[in-house]
Amino acid sequence: MPTIISASHYDTKVTIERDRSDLTIDELMDMFRNVAMSIGYHPVSWDNLIIEMAEEINENQKTNQHEETN
Repeated sequence: MPTIISASHYDTKVTIERDRSDLTIDELMDMFRNVAMSIGYHPVSWDNLIIEMAEEINENQKTNQHEETN
């Protein structure tokens, strides 16, 4: 079974399809990135989003670890 990701944005519709379903998380994120770039987002915007998400995850993990030790 294939993996299919589609997006419509203004007058652009993009579909990316892989011929299998057992994708790694890296492959899946690459598909999402390609969709975002194809509908007009700038690579720097994507990178900034990933960095912000990583910082948020890191902060949440620190908070959870601190709460577990108290």
